Amino acid sequence: MKNVQRIWTQGVALFGLSIIVGIAYNTTRIVSVPWIAQPIQLVNEMDRILKPVYEPSIKNISIDIAKQLVDKNIPFIDARDDEYYHEGHIPHAHSSGDLIKLTEYLDIAVGLFNPFVVYCSDDDCGSSEELAYQLQSEGFMNIYVFKGGWKEWNASGLPIEITSNE
Repeated sequence: MKNVQRIWTQGVALFGLSIIVGIAYNTTRIVSVPWIAQPIQLVNEMDRILKPVYEPSIKNISIDIAKQLVDKNIPFIDARDDEYYHEGHIPHAHSSGDLIKLTEYLDIAVGLFNPFVVYCSDDDCGSSEELAYQLQSEGFMNIYVFKGGWKEWNASGLPIEITSNE
């Protein structure tokens, strides 16, 4: 019984010490990690979007901006499952099915600092944000999320593309 109590006490002490060290480290960093996650900001200015970014950035865009970016041939990444992608997607969008192939494509198509857009089915879908964070961890800096996604694009009567799954 004493062994269990000693192990429990040591575990709690080690846990407390790790929290103190983590807080101290975060407060002394040049760029500290925020204590509370900030919501992703909505951007409505095309000039800001088209410029390269050299610090990690994930921001939301509206359907109006998404349409303008499609017209400017900015790459779009469809975060939905491949079966939904093949049934219809935003014109010239790429599937996110294979992360390695996707990162290779983006590295060639936009590099690390230029913009691209990630979307999924609708504003309740978290796949686009999840993929955006994965791509950010791969080194991509200038990522936009179209929260309205496929449903808003399709409901607005904008052009779509259907790709066979061959």
